[in-house]
Parts: sequence; C-alpha cells; structure tokens
Amino acid sequence: MTQSSEPPAAETPNERIYANQTANTTFNGSVYLTNGAIGFGGPSSSVPAQRAAGRMPQQMIDAATRAYAPPPAHDHAVEALRKDRVIVLYGPQGSGKRAGAINVATSVDPGIPLVMPLPDQELGQLAERSYEKNIVYLVFGWSGDEAATDAGDASLALLTENVLKAGAYMIITSGDPISSPQSPAVPHFAWRPPAVEDVLRVNGATGAEQYHAQLRQHSLADVVQFARDVSSGRRPEDSLNDLDPKLWSDVQKWFGGDPSHREVLEVAALLFLEGLPEGRFEAKFAALVDRVLPPSPEEGAEAVPKGFTQSRKRSDDSLITTVKRVAEGENAIAGQFRRCVVFRKEGYRARVAAELCDRYPADFWKPLFAWLHEVVVQPDDLAMSELATGLALVARDDFDSVREQFLQPWSAGERGRRGWNAAVEVLWSMCLDESLAPLARQTAIRWARSREPLRQRAAALAFSSLVGVLYTGDALHYLWQLTEEETAGESASLAIVGLYQTLSWTDTGAHRFLLDDLGERLRRFSRPGTPRLARALRVAVMVLEAPGEDGMPLAVRHLRRGDRDVKLFARLWAAAMVNRPSRSTVFDTLYNVLDALDRLTPPPVELVESLYRDLADALPVREHAPFNRDFRRHATRRRSGTSPQRLFMILLPKIFPSEDW
Repeated sequence: MTQSSEPPAAETPNERIYANQTANTTFNGSVYLTNGAIGFGGPSSSVPAQRAAGRMPQQMIDAATRAYAPPPAHDHAVEALRKDRVIVLYGPQGSGKRAGAINVATSVDPGIPLVMPLPDQELGQLAERSYEKNIVYLVFGWSGDEAATDAGDASLALLTENVLKAGAYMIITSGDPISSPQSPAVPHFAWRPPAVEDVLRVNGATGAEQYHAQLRQHSLADVVQFARDVSSGRRPEDSLNDLDPKLWSDVQKWFGGDPSHREVLEVAALLFLEGLPEGRFEAKFAALVDRVLPPSPEEGAEAVPKGFTQSRKRSDDSLITTVKRVAEGENAIAGQFRRCVVFRKEGYRARVAAELCDRYPADFWKPLFAWLHEVVVQPDDLAMSELATGLALVARDDFDSVREQFLQPWSAGERGRRGWNAAVEVLWSMCLDESLAPLARQTAIRWARSREPLRQRAAALAFSSLVGVLYTGDALHYLWQLTEEETAGESASLAIVGLYQTLSWTDTGAHRFLLDDLGERLRRFSRPGTPRLARALRVAVMVLEAPGEDGMPLAVRHLRRGDRDVKLFARLWAAAMVNRPSRSTVFDTLYNVLDALDRLTPPPVELVESLYRDLADALPVREHAPFNRDFRRHATRRRSGTSPQRLFMILLPKIFPSEDW
C-alpha cells in the first residue's frame, strides 16, 4: 500500500485522528473522544498510574513507602543525602533501587516534594537545568556515555554544585557507578535487596519460613509478590510456581527439548496472537505454516484429508493450552463461551520472546515479520492489539528490527489505518515496560517532528494515552506544537482532550497539570483574534465538557474532590469567558456542569458556592457585572420544566451582588 496523507473518512476516535476530518467538528466542543474511548481498551485498560517525569504523585509515593523493608545501606544513604545533597544508588535490575530512592528521600523529610527529571539526559544536561529549594529530584535508571569518565566526573561535579546552590537534593539510580572509582564525585551506595525475612514480615506474610532459601534466588519484586500472595491467602506453593526463575526454567527446558519446527512456529505465532479464539488462531497460524514450512509429501503416500493433518491436542509439556472465556463482540450471545489459545502460564509469553530472539537468526524472523504485515491488515481488533503487545516484547531484545520493520512504515500509512493504529499501540505497550518507555517517548517525539502528516497524527494519538501519562510535560509541549500544523492541528487538539481523559482515568491527580497548563496558555495568548487563542479556547471548551464513563462531564467528578480542583476549574473558566466572542460557548460548559451538580441528591450547595467564589476571585472585577447579567440571561434562556437550575440561580446573586454592576 502506498503512503497517503488523504485517507478515507473515519468513524472511531482513533480513526478521526488518523483521517483528520474537520467537516463534523465545530467550535462548540461537540468533538471529543467519545465516552472515554481513545484507545482500544478505553478506561478499563491497563493504564500505568505513575509518571516517568514531572512531580511524583502522592499515590506513587504511598505505594513505595507502604510495607517497605529497608536494606542495610538505607540509613547510610539517608545520612549522606542530608549532608552531601546528591547521592547515587547503583545495582542490578530488581534490587529495589526505585523504592529505595523514594524511601531515602521521604526519610529526609516525609512531606518533601519529589520531582522526576527525564532519565535519558546526559549529566551535562542535568547540570544545566534549574533546581528549586527543598525538592528532591529523582533520576531513575540513568545510563549514559559519560559514566565513569573524566568528562562525566566534571559534569557530575557541576551538577552537584548547582543542586547545592539551589538548596535541593538529588538521588540518581543506575546499574553501575557513574563516577570514576578513583575519585567519586558524589557518595555511591551499592544497593542490595533487603533480607527476605524482612520483606515477608512487613507485608504480613507469616508461616512461610520453609520457603526463605528458595526465595533468596528470586528478585525483590518476586519476593514482594510472594509475600502479598501469601498474606492474601494464596498457597505458598502456587505463588512460588509462578515466579521468574521457574518460568525461565520451564521455557528454556522446552526449547532445549528439540521441539519440531511446527511447534516452534506455533509458540512464535502465539507470542503475537495470545488469547484469540481457537478457530481464528488456527486460520492465521495456517497462513504462517504455509509461508514457512512448504509441503513435502512422500512419493506414493496416502493423501490425508486436510482437517486431519494436525491434532489440536497438546501434551502436558507444551507451553500452550486452551481456556474457555466469555465470548465478546457484537455477534456474541449471552452466556456463550469460546475456546481461546493461551500460554499455559501468564509469564511464559515474555520468556518465549526472549528465547526466540536469543536462539534464532534473521532468516527465521524474515517470514515471521512478513506474516505479521499480513495479519495486521485483517479486520480483527483483538489480533491487532495482541500483535502490538508481542512486538513490544520483541523490542526488549531487538528494538531496531521492530522500529525499522514495523513502527516506521506503519506510522507512515504503509499498512493503512490498521497498521497505523497498531504502530501507536506498540508504543503504548512499550510504556508498560520501564526499560522501553524512554524509547516509546523518543519515537513519539520523532513522529511529532516528522513532516509526514500521518506520523504527526500518530504522535498525537500516542501522546494522548500511555506515552502522555508517563511524560505529560513532553506530551503537552509537542501536542500544542502540532496544533499549529495544518495537517495535524485537528488531531492534536483532539489528542489534548484525550490526554485529559486518560489522566483522569489514572486517578492520580495528574489531570491538574493539564488544566493548569491550559489556563496559563489562555492567559498568555489572550489577545483577541489570534490563532493561538482560538486554538486554546477550542481545546478548553472540549476539555470542560469532556465526558466521563457515566456520561457526565469529567469536570463534575473533579469538582467534587475538593478545593484544589475547584480553584483550577474556576481559573480556567475565567480565562476562557473573558473572551467575548466565545463567551456563550463557554457559558454552555459552565451551565452543563452546574446542571449536572444540581441534579445530584442532595445538591452540593457548598461546592457550587465555593466554585462561584473562586470564579469571582479569578475574574477581573470589571467582568463581575457582565458575568452576572449575561450568565443569568444564558441560564434563563436554557431553562426547562425538567431543569429548573434552582441551586445556582439562587447562589449567583450572593457571590456577584448587584452592587458590583
């Protein structure tokens, strides 16, 4: 398929961004990503609740500090951070450095703000940025070419000097020391996991003493998982059976047992198609077999009917099995089940990907990749989503191939809308892996900077969901830039609204960052008639009426959380409604939210009164009388017998009295 910047008309939110259709979009904000469905999974999908950059949400801090068992180096690290202000925690993956850094920081001051700079910056870049007093900056998983070099030591010394001058703190985590052993520029601590016994104790997992020796062979994450399983009532034997070393052993043993070519192809196919109904999986797998394994019947052999050439029955040693799952989709009948093909254990899939990458050369992958190009264009959303997950797993070992073979051509439209969607889903899947998330970010940034329209729109969609959750600052920066592009402006505007919805679903309070940024943009570009103001106003209207899962504006949900959100929304409404040409449209969004609040039982009188007071504080005094007059008229015009609006019509003159006129 040739590249095209003029794709056919589209219907789904993802396709709207792909097609960049503007015929049905109007300034009144009727275009937003429907009822929380920008991605394939919608609000119920697995969305990481933690950011990778920016201020760390309290929810993330609580998760790391709850039931924490400090390792031996913890107290020494706390003392060094207080004294030296910059420290490094280094050690292998799985040693607990991230949780350790958070707990060291909160041990210095339990209420101190924690901020995460981007981890893919060189030391020189970190040294050049500005820092604020009494904030701990956590650089997780740093790895750079400057490590343990003279240039790196100089950059680290400058970084330390700037952090000290600012009165800030910094903790860097890394796999290895980052300064020369001969003259370390900052204190380094070799981070080791805490004792197994301590982890089990703080998690309330008692009566598991006989498993301590086995657990010492596992990562800290495994030990924590075991402790939580046991404390929740799961049998210790069952939990141990699902942990990493056992899964690795099973998969390596299977590959070492001389499986047939067909069996290897089957696990390779399942890597990209796990969970498909058996018939659909078999049809797609048959196409792969035909491509890779040409028929070679013996001369004179009896012909075998096609349906009897391969049994569905698998041995107990197989990595693959079938399970019954409730049928989904428009053709499903209530109570219907389907047989679906899955790996025998949940952890096998990632291990199979690693073994395939480790064992088989390019000649093995070439026909497999060609088959994936065929699968992605088939009308099967589940297959496309699972394909994206499989490619993200392969990217752990061979990102270059995934990028060159799939991300680049698909993002430019070479496999049509379905391939384009799949390219974005690969980035989303990569965000679920801490080691791949920075690569997903860099890829989305490259797409945003591309001159290819479809890549720009792919960047917009990527930033609207998981990439934007992890890197919200980057997402807003590049999405606003894209709103100025003729070929991607509409897509980027939709994507900002989608990001607001996605951040709301993560339930971490990160949506406030977007609201604050949007209000600041309205105030900064406030000159009437300018394109930037027009774009910001349009996005503001769509955000203010963006729906939640229940169909009510998300603003209603956020306003009910308390003063912080009320003030943010009041400032946003104030910044938007001072623009006279758009005032009626902005009034509509306020009316709709107040109407939804008025319908609650009992109506939240104090909340609405607080919103009005904050709105009065945010509006210039000269705007009080026009707002009182114009909004009362607007509300009266929209009233109906079933929507009396008693609540805010009574409160309005209390906050904006006639003396202000």
